[in-house]
Formats: sequence, C-alpha cells, structure tokens
Amino acid sequence: MTYVIEGHCYQTNERYQEAYPTKMEMIEGLKIWFQRDDINISEEEFQKVINEGYFADGYDIIELKREPRPISYETKLLQEKMKDMCEVAAEEDFYRIKGLFNQAIDVPKIVQTFQEIYDLDFQFEGTPHQLYIAIQQWLTKNTG
Repeated sequence: MTYVIEGHCYQTNERYQEAYPTKMEMIEGLKIWFQRDDINISEEEFQKVINEGYFADGYDIIELKREPRPISYETKLLQEKMKDMCEVAAEEDFYRIKGLFNQAIDVPKIVQTFQEIYDLDFQFEGTPHQLYIAIQQWLTKNTG
C-alpha cells in the first residue's frame, strides 16, 4: 500500500499531495505538514485525524488515503516464473530465479502467490532474500 496525504488550502486554492511507503512515515509527514502550515491541534485531535483520515478547519482540508501500490515488473515476472515452475514440476530449479528476489519485488504479493500455488498456510514477513530462503526451505521439505 501507498499512504497519501492530500490537502487543499481555501485561501490560496492550492492542492498538495504527498505519498509515503508506510503508515508511520505518513504520520510523521502529517506532523510536518501541520507544522509547516501552522495548524495547531492537540494530540487527541491528531489521533482523531489519523483514525478518521480527515481534517478540516476554516482554511484547509486534509485527507489521508491508502492506495494500492502498482505491481512492479519484477514482481509480475517472479509471479509468472513461480507459476511456470509449479506447472512443470520444476521446483528443483528454484535456484535459477534467486536473482529475482530483490528490493524491487512486493514481498506480500509474492507470499500471496506462493500461498495460492503451494500452501495457503505459508506465512512470511521479511526481506526478499529471506523470502527466497524460506521458500527454498519449504520446497526442499515439501517437494523433495
């Protein structure tokens, strides 16, 4: 997911938009946004903005949104290679796609693909390299 702050200032009729890769970064960005625009609210009000995803006063409207992250070429390619590997029962050749497990992939999407193909109970959180190792271990154990 990509986390987005959208704002509109009535006085200047300007629109702003900033995107963040994580919710925590968006929250920090919102704090900076409020400081920059001299918007003073309590911590309780700030938490309400985070929970409701909306803020408005006499001058500004700010909305918080979550948007799906576009799937990278690398993620699509890895998904296809994994599906092809399963179709032809070539799990022993898994090492050949190791290079595709890089920072450009969407790890949760790859985990979802692996779950759909091999094991609905497979769970993983970590780096692309750690995911490669976890899948390699699963394949060794379950398809050996």
